[in-house]
Amino acid sequence: METRRRLVRLTPPDDNAFGTAAAFSPNNLQLVTAVELFQNKPGERAPLLVTGWDATTGQKLGELRATAPGFRQRLDDGATYLAVGDHSGAVLATTDGKLWVADFERSARGATLAELTRPQHRFIHPTFSPDGKTFAVGLPVGAGLEYGVAVYDWPGGKRLHTFTGHNGPVTALAFAPDGQMLASGSADGTVLVWDTAAPAKPK
Repeated sequence: METRRRLVRLTPPDDNAFGTAAAFSPNNLQLVTAVELFQNKPGERAPLLVTGWDATTGQKLGELRATAPGFRQRLDDGATYLAVGDHSGAVLATTDGKLWVADFERSARGATLAELTRPQHRFIHPTFSPDGKTFAVGLPVGAGLEYGVAVYDWPGGKRLHTFTGHNGPVTALAFAPDGQMLASGSADGTVLVWDTAAPAKPK
């Protein structure tokens, strides 16, 4: 029987951390965590601590502390969603409706790739393709009565396609191992499969 063991334990910077998100890079060499730090003062913005780790040794590669309006102040306010590209870039979808890049090795906030301005609208579940050259993210479309998936190139951050067809928020995204298909699950009870090589209608 194969013995399974814990490889590394990563701990938050202090006892006020909550709401941790974590994601591996496509090559499985980096792990990035996004930890929200609780604020005791009402109305104070909650810092978001983004940390890159060597996935095999647990060594810290770099860290970025960011604050922005819309980060949750309570556990029931939503979550930060995180996906990791190659090298030192991570894509975050936060509750302020922004989709943005964190360079954890340089401890720098990168570009904001897109922003949804309608109240309660946000990006959700950013997910990288197996080759790390594109990523997909769920989003509301138009007035929010329809939902879809946007695909971006990486690291350029240019939107390549927007697939639409769900009647409820996107709840899950998964690329096929060869990256040629993308499945999106939704709160409307459907799963749509998209041809990412020749985007048209879902299968």
